[in-house]
Amino acid sequence: LHTAYRRQRQMCIRDSHGTLPNSLGNLTQLKYLYAYNNYFNGTIPISFNNLQSLQGLSLEENNLTGTIPSGLSYLSYLSYITLHSNQLSGTIPSSFQNLTILIELLMERNYLTGTIPSMFHNNQMLGQIVLNLNMFTGTLPLYLFDIPTLKLVELSNNKLEGEFPKLTIVNRKSIRALSCASNYLTGPFPEGFTNTSQLRYFNLSDNMFTSTIPATLNGIQELSFLYLGINLFLSLIHI
Repeated sequence: LHTAYRRQRQMCIRDSHGTLPNSLGNLTQLKYLYAYNNYFNGTIPISFNNLQSLQGLSLEENNLTGTIPSGLSYLSYLSYITLHSNQLSGTIPSSFQNLTILIELLMERNYLTGTIPSMFHNNQMLGQIVLNLNMFTGTLPLYLFDIPTLKLVELSNNKLEGEFPKLTIVNRKSIRALSCASNYLTGPFPEGFTNTSQLRYFNLSDNMFTSTIPATLNGIQELSFLYLGINLFLSLIHI
């Protein structure tokens, strides 16, 4: 890339193929890098660790492979990470706990594994976490719902198991959309969502939930989409 790009604060790469150039790491003043919907393959360059001014990284809808570089966690201004629809593997680096102002984490449609990382416990700004269509395992962490700004949680089509954590009014008041469909979740219907006024989309279908569905779901005035099919519930409600 031409060195004149070093002065640019925003870069959009379109209709490109091959590997992502290591020289992009020289653009130390770059704030937003958009390289989505291209034909890039190979790995995310380690040189991206040098983009200390970067606020938004958009690499979705390519053919990127390999793991997510842990060095991205040193980009302290990073607010948006969009890596979905690639072929990335491995875990989300635990060092991402340093990204305390992250607002959106979109990593669906990859081959990511491991548990939902505890890094989100340090984040008080995260609004969207989208990790569906991966291979995450383990249980749903309660701390994920402690983030006061969290509005969208999409964890469907993974290998999550165990019971849904018991939520209080404090740690579920901001959530607008929640999907944990097509996992291996068990136990009773999740407590904590029956009186919320914010929830609009709720999908727990294709799991192994048991017991009854509380009639108090009728009290969620904003609820527009409710999917509970393919479970082991003992009763139905009329909404």
